[in-house]
Amino acid sequence: MHLARGSLVLLAEAQAEPFLAAFLASLQEGLCPICADGHSPEAELSRLAKQFRPSAVWTNTPGQESRWEAKSWPKPSHIVATPAVMKLSSGSSGEPKGIIVPIPALLADSDALSEVMLLGPRERALAKLPFSHSYGMSVLAIPALTLGMPLIVTDGHDPWAAGRKWQATFYPTVPAVLDAWLRLAKPPPLPTSLRLIVSAGAPLTEATAEAFRKRIGHSIHVFYGTSETGGICYDPSGEAGERGTLGCPIPGVRVTLEAVPGEDLQRVVVRGPAVAERYWPLQDPALQSGCFRSTDSGRWQDGELFLTGRFGDRINVGGKKVHPREIESVLSKLEAVDGVAVFGIPDPERGGERLRAVIACQKSKLDYATVSAWCRRHLAPHKVPRSILFVDSLPTTSRGKLDRKALQALEPS
Repeated sequence: MHLARGSLVLLAEAQAEPFLAAFLASLQEGLCPICADGHSPEAELSRLAKQFRPSAVWTNTPGQESRWEAKSWPKPSHIVATPAVMKLSSGSSGEPKGIIVPIPALLADSDALSEVMLLGPRERALAKLPFSHSYGMSVLAIPALTLGMPLIVTDGHDPWAAGRKWQATFYPTVPAVLDAWLRLAKPPPLPTSLRLIVSAGAPLTEATAEAFRKRIGHSIHVFYGTSETGGICYDPSGEAGERGTLGCPIPGVRVTLEAVPGEDLQRVVVRGPAVAERYWPLQDPALQSGCFRSTDSGRWQDGELFLTGRFGDRINVGGKKVHPREIESVLSKLEAVDGVAVFGIPDPERGGERLRAVIACQKSKLDYATVSAWCRRHLAPHKVPRSILFVDSLPTTSRGKLDRKALQALEPS
């Protein structure tokens, strides 16, 4: 199979070794791999193929050898002029966007993160993050390929066992995994060889960061980034998580806060050598010329970045704008709360929206009256959720992010 340089190829592989082999082979041939979630169902992969019209698709049918399979489309397949990788946005607001990341930008991101996290060939990384996602690609896949960093790859349900056996020193993970570990009555012991645990992909609550440190005596280092920019901020001290901040900008990355007309929030704007080139196939002024204007809002707190919310997430309650993150921050400080998500639902009586809080906690630890009373003590009346649901854990996507579609589908029991 011969493909023109710059051809798009769809790579969806859940296993670490074949992903790295296919990823590296595609780059060596001058192709542009579309890095899709290897656990995606067939229907989702079919939608991605129709959306991006790749010249070939990586097939990994059980019982058969994985291989590239050429595709033909009524219209010619796309060609990317710059040697690049295509990341995919999470698609939380619709179908996912392609993000063209030139190879120099991909390497600049991984080099910067390897420098601040002190990664190298002597590291032994416990690799449970998907390599197809920006986080796993930057701190696991690329350092393995460029620095020779060994990876401990396991498909088992207890990655800690492999970590203990092979003396893992570095474990990048997501808050949902840390929360789940804390909820276990008898959690598996962590490798005593660990020197660095990093959390990214979703907000880490102050309660989780503190509980983890107190339980095992090991701090969690917070990392903040996006698919469009790679790494943005990092906390080398391991203390930012308990302050609710994200650490300081990574060397070479410039972070500014931009006032937005008609808003009381400031937009997080990122510039640097690792910023992606553009969205694909349609461009967007939010990402161009080495600059990304994110949908995150923030403020500086003693030199560290603190996220205050996201544009478009604000809820209209009786004509007053409410920031979900403010309420989530208050609720996360309530004892027994393992996780919380706040969003708006239709209010058929008054029109507009009312607030719903979905709280993860152990069964029977909390009730409506306790949560409501806590909110009334700490929030203005219009910010108190009128609908409160209790769950064992918050639903998350394969990226470790909050699954907002699943949240919206929850119904009171």
